[in-house]
Amino acid sequence: MIRKLFGLLLILSSSFVLSIQAQQLFSPSEFLGYPLGTQFTFHHQILDYVTYISENSDRVSIKKIGKSYEGRDLVLLFISTEKNQSQLETIRLNNLKRAKLVDGNADATMPIIVWLSYNVHGNEAVSSEAALQTLYELASTQDPVKLQWLNETLVVMDPCLNPDGRDRYVTWYKQTKGIDANADPNSREHNFQWASGRTNHYYFDLNRDWAWMTQKETQARIENYSEWMPQVHVDFHEQGYNEPYYFAPAAEPIHPVVTGFQKTFQAEIGANHARYFDEKSWLFFTRQRFDLFYPSYGDSWPTFNGSIGMTYEQGGINAGLQVITETNDTLRLTNRIEHHYTTGISTIEAAVKGKQELEKQFTDYFKKSVEKPGGDYKSYILKNTGSESLQELVSFLKKQGISYEKAPNGKSVTGYSYFSDKNETYKIKTGDILVSSYQAKSNLLTVLFDPKPSLSDSVTYDITSWALPWVFGVETIATTQKMNGDGAVDQIDKKSISSVKNAQAYIFSWDSFTDAKFLADLYKHDFRMRQTELSMQINGIDFKPGAILILKADNIIQNPNYDSELVTIAEKYGVEIHVISSGYIEKGVDLGSSDIKFLKKPSIAVLSGDDVSSSSVGEVWHYFDQLLGYPISIVETSSINRMNITSYDVMILPSGNYNDVLNDKAISKLKEWVTNGGTLIALNSANNWMSKLGELSSLKRSEANSVDSNSVPGTYADRERNYISSSSPGAYFSTKTDATHPLAYGYSKGLFSLRLNEQLYEPLKDAWNVSTISKENHISGFIGSALKKNMKTNLIAGNEKAGKGNLVYITENILFRAFLYHNQLMMANAVFFVGQTR
Repeated sequence: MIRKLFGLLLILSSSFVLSIQAQQLFSPSEFLGYPLGTQFTFHHQILDYVTYISENSDRVSIKKIGKSYEGRDLVLLFISTEKNQSQLETIRLNNLKRAKLVDGNADATMPIIVWLSYNVHGNEAVSSEAALQTLYELASTQDPVKLQWLNETLVVMDPCLNPDGRDRYVTWYKQTKGIDANADPNSREHNFQWASGRTNHYYFDLNRDWAWMTQKETQARIENYSEWMPQVHVDFHEQGYNEPYYFAPAAEPIHPVVTGFQKTFQAEIGANHARYFDEKSWLFFTRQRFDLFYPSYGDSWPTFNGSIGMTYEQGGINAGLQVITETNDTLRLTNRIEHHYTTGISTIEAAVKGKQELEKQFTDYFKKSVEKPGGDYKSYILKNTGSESLQELVSFLKKQGISYEKAPNGKSVTGYSYFSDKNETYKIKTGDILVSSYQAKSNLLTVLFDPKPSLSDSVTYDITSWALPWVFGVETIATTQKMNGDGAVDQIDKKSISSVKNAQAYIFSWDSFTDAKFLADLYKHDFRMRQTELSMQINGIDFKPGAILILKADNIIQNPNYDSELVTIAEKYGVEIHVISSGYIEKGVDLGSSDIKFLKKPSIAVLSGDDVSSSSVGEVWHYFDQLLGYPISIVETSSINRMNITSYDVMILPSGNYNDVLNDKAISKLKEWVTNGGTLIALNSANNWMSKLGELSSLKRSEANSVDSNSVPGTYADRERNYISSSSPGAYFSTKTDATHPLAYGYSKGLFSLRLNEQLYEPLKDAWNVSTISKENHISGFIGSALKKNMKTNLIAGNEKAGKGNLVYITENILFRAFLYHNQLMMANAVFFVGQTR
């Protein structure tokens, strides 16, 4: 009895201490100095508050996980009871045991993990405000029910995934708002102009980057997510301010790997939200618009990693502090905070209610992945053809937590070939890689390698094909056979050679984007290089057109140690370089041949500004700045008239509408620049403008691009399906590609093109049709029936001489979201080589 009384006194004493501590915590409004929802909070203020809470609450700890491109801190908050805070590492490892990523049996009684992610889109700015309110409630509550929730769960909170975009939006809004917020939707504070705060520093949509990890913010997030593997993940968003609230369950199409339990538990969480929303008569919708198919969203990627992944969408983009909606109501930031706060708390509640089944199903999910994986294919053989592309793919798999081994040398395997689009038998060679489906990340593996994603509904939110062998350009065989590997992979990187002082030249093959990065770095170090337009054979090794040569005669005077420096840089990229001991070549052209041309280091400009796609500009900017490591100048279209453009060798037109932003004077200036030797490169929709350059360009839109409206359903109810019948939201095509042309160097196995638009262009007349497609080349993903019917032979990439200069037409987005590694080499070809053809 005395022990029981002592225990009760201890609990009461602890509660009293907690109560005193909670009373001492400032609310967001008290800390910030203004009522939450009456101003937008800058990222540094968000950091100040979450840091303050972590330093003054035993329920909250903080971890810095990285920095944004603009140097802002990225942090995670871990929210639970004081007891759970003292054993965070034990909780983490226990959860990884559930996910079969750490050996051992998991303790089912330990907390589950609920991960809440806010503000992946900077201009969906309510998210971080709601995060502050949610954090305060969890850190300060004395409600016994909520305290029990915290005992059963570890809540991981990312208060701001995109700080650069958020601060861009908040700064702009504060600059355009008057003393009072103007609710008139026509007011400028509701109409953000070019390069909105939605995106990060490089104008990338971080909510499309979860699988591809091309951005710094995503890389930090995924690394930490993979260390915890939560049971529930929520991505908080906003949509147009006239929309009601959206929460799960998700819409079709849903990828087949999503389990019945994942769907059911989404519905249970949604029903819990609905109860709260109905009490307040707040409108909402479910099972529409937001699907679970494309693997790179904040709901789908966690789902394919075993979580209950969900998107929550509050109406509010560009609403500012208040806006008048189409129903003549005033939507305020305070309303939006309340809605996101409610679903955040409701998610934790629903997770705790279903904890036992959630933990069991999560554990079973990964147990089945290891012992009896789903999907048609059980093994994938990645061929080592000598290209650095294999290393890039393997590096990607490692970051995703997908394991791989040496493939069993000499064993024959029959399966689907991604490159031939048919079944083949292949004898495994030394250096090939085996990726087995019998592993914890089996479902993610199945999705990422899926050659023919099965669509339950053709109305999708994003692209419909993304298989890694096409993304990276790695020849792969997918087989239904279960295969065992020959042990861990030691090293895939090629080894460069030691410098040879009496070498007349060095040569390396040009067949992957890694080679382009190597070339760009050599330019940075002032190397002088040449390129062969014809095949060569050196010491029995064949080199295709496009191979790069570094001649002693070109470099020795300016840098006596050029050869040792060359080897050092080659080792950095894992590029194999070969020695040429004599100018007399055993097979092919000699070093002094006119078919081995000297390469001039190009100066490059990129157009940007109004009517130019900010995402396309960002993709080009990121490509040169972060991937290739080569300097460019980004210039405004409005500056062309007053600029001296003769200092540039290459000018890139990102996707956009140039008809209204380039006047006659600018067009005349560009034409003169091209005819005098410049190279003008048009990407995606910029080719519409190029096709109107008159006698300078022979590019034409295909007459077959029009769709007969009588050939598709015409009812109002079918209007969306009517539209998609003439669209291509992202389908893979093989191409007919001339790998002897400088624009296609490195594509001897062909180019795989992700078709992202419905614009069709005819083959060029009296010019180089470097890469073309036809409807017969369709290999994967959805393409509208009306559009496919009208496809004949259409241009993907072409080159046309214009006086002394060149026009380059690339009609697809080869830099799409920075993850199409296989396509990225073509951009390097365009800027480095095409303008130097004779």
